[in-house]
Amino acid sequence: MLHAQKRPQPWSVTRARWKAWQRPFIAFEWLTEWVVYGLDRWAFVKLLNVLGSFSLIVAAVAYCRGGPARRQAQEDAVKAKHYQAWQVINTAQGRGGNGGRRDALKELNDDGVELNGVNIVGAWLPGLALPMGKLRVAIADSARLEGADLRGADLSKAQLARARLDTADLRGAILTGARLERANLSGADLSFADLAFADLRGAQLSRANLSHASLEGADLRGAELNRVKWDSTSLLQADLRDAEISHESVLRGAFLDGANFTLPRRGGSPARDSLIARFGRNGAVFLSEDSAWSRFLGEFSSMGRESHAYTVWSEKRDSGVDIDIDSAFPRRRTASRQ
Repeated sequence: MLHAQKRPQPWSVTRARWKAWQRPFIAFEWLTEWVVYGLDRWAFVKLLNVLGSFSLIVAAVAYCRGGPARRQAQEDAVKAKHYQAWQVINTAQGRGGNGGRRDALKELNDDGVELNGVNIVGAWLPGLALPMGKLRVAIADSARLEGADLRGADLSKAQLARARLDTADLRGAILTGARLERANLSGADLSFADLAFADLRGAQLSRANLSHASLEGADLRGAELNRVKWDSTSLLQADLRDAEISHESVLRGAFLDGANFTLPRRGGSPARDSLIARFGRNGAVFLSEDSAWSRFLGEFSSMGRESHAYTVWSEKRDSGVDIDIDSAFPRRRTASRQ
C-alpha cells in the first residue's frame, strides 16, 4: 500500500531551526523534500511505483520457471567438461608421459565419476591424487604412480603389474584380486588395505606398512618383504614361498594361519629353528610342492576358519625336506597358539 508524502514545512519555519552557516546545506535538503512531495502527488508517478513492484514479482516468477533450463545448462556444461577429460585420457592411451591425464583423472574423480576400466598403461603420473576413486579393473601396467594418493580407492582386480607405487598412500584401499606382479610398493602405506587374493609375485614391499591389512589368499611368492610393518596383518592361506623376509620383520604381529613358507635348504641354526618353531606354533605350514599346497588349501577350506591352520612337525620339515600333504593332517588337530 502506498502512503502519501507528508507536506514539508515552509522555509521560514525550517530556517529558524538552524544557524546561519548551516542554512545553505539545509536549503538543498528542503528543496529536495518539496520535489519529492510534488512528484508524489502525480498519479503517473504512483503508477510507476506499482509497476516497479509488479516487475519484481514477474522477475521472481521467471527465475523460478527458468530453474530447469539453468540446471540443464549446468549439466550440459559438466558433461562437456567430462567428455573433454575422457578425450584427453583416451587419446593418450598406450603413450608414456603425462599428456594431461593427471588433471583429467583428478577432475573426473573430484566430480564423483567412476573410472572403472580406465587404461593408463605406462603413464607417468607420480603424485596422482584419486582418493576414494572407483578404479575397478583399471589397466595400469608399468604406470609410474610414485607417491600417489589412492586412499580408500577401489582397485579390485586392477592390473598393476610392474607399476611404480613406491611411497604411495593406499590406506584402506581395496585391491582384492589385483594383479601386482613385480610391482614396486616400497615404502607404500597399505595399512587397513584389502589385498585378499592379490597377485604379488616378485613385488617389492620393503619398508611397506601392512598394519591391519588383509592379504588372505594372496600370492606373495618371491616377494621382497624386508623391514615390513606387520601389526595385525592377516596372512591367512597366503603363499609366501621363496619370499624374502628379513630378520627385522620376522612377521611379528601377523596372523599366519595357513600361510605357506619355503624353508631354506641348508643346515639348521638356533635362530632359524626358533623362527620355524614360532611360525609353526602360529599356524604356518611349509609345503613347497604345488600339489601339496593345493591339497592343503582344500583341506583348510573344508574344515573352516574356526580350525585355523595346522602345525606340521616332523624331522623332514626341520631339515628342509618336502613334506607329503598326508603327513600334514595326521589327526586334523589345531595347533595351540603360544
